[in-house]
Amino acid sequence: MQNNFITAKPVRQYVRAKGYNMALAESLRRLGDRRWANVANCSQALGVKYCPTCGVQHVEVSWCCRHRLCSVCALRRSRKTGRQALDAFQCMQDQGQLEGASLWLLTLTQRNVSADDLGAELDKLLSALKSIRHTAYARDFLIGSARNIEVTYNHVRKTYHPHVHLIIILSPDAPEEMRHFLYWRDLWRRLMHLDYDPICDLRSIEDQEGAICEVSKYCIKPSSIFGLQLPPAHLDQVVHTLNGVLAGRRLVSYTGIWRKARLALKQRDPDEDLEHDDARDVCGCGAALMDAVLRWVGLQYNDLP
Repeated sequence: MQNNFITAKPVRQYVRAKGYNMALAESLRRLGDRRWANVANCSQALGVKYCPTCGVQHVEVSWCCRHRLCSVCALRRSRKTGRQALDAFQCMQDQGQLEGASLWLLTLTQRNVSADDLGAELDKLLSALKSIRHTAYARDFLIGSARNIEVTYNHVRKTYHPHVHLIIILSPDAPEEMRHFLYWRDLWRRLMHLDYDPICDLRSIEDQEGAICEVSKYCIKPSSIFGLQLPPAHLDQVVHTLNGVLAGRRLVSYTGIWRKARLALKQRDPDEDLEHDDARDVCGCGAALMDAVLRWVGLQYNDLP
């Protein structure tokens, strides 16, 4: 059964994430951060529910460190955020709040910045996002949104690229110019006080589930940092920078009818319950699920004897 476990996609994702997690723990240890031990112990064991009939697997993490840069916690957080967003979206549909409304995937960017400027750039970005809701058109026609702030790292130039992914819900009577990227590019340039035209993208949503997953992604791409095998000193500098600037910032947020749907469903911050999924006893095919426990043995998850 062990080989079936470690070759299945859900477990392979956790193997890769746990490898990045251990690289983070080593970096924190070198930096003198006392949380390194908590990070190293994150998800040392995985509970797996599997279907002996169709082979479907569900992973349940036993303990999470909740560190903002932890790849395992980011994987769990992303999945939980995505499931919550889909539930809220379905709630809005059931209540008829989306009738006649249009959904758009909006990406707002600006140029890369140095490590020294990243904190100030994130402050400016968050302030600009807040200001969008108070512009004339947004007050009248932007009826809901979900957004995620992501920071990517360019290891060649040693610069950081903070940007925003949003799903915006426009009312049926929204002016046509709000349905064109030029409106949002000019608005973003003005609110961010930029002296150049930023690259912004606006596209109508056809794959609703895929778009919702886009705004439920990690705040960083673990592979762009821990998957590059950077020299220890270089990696430590990146971890130190991100560890400082991301702490205490709200990177995922909702407004309008999307926020009200979350309140109606009593959805909590995914960080509050990373270790547990909804209980599953029966697979979609109707077969009873079986339980197994995997443990981390250095480079791989193996099943307990």
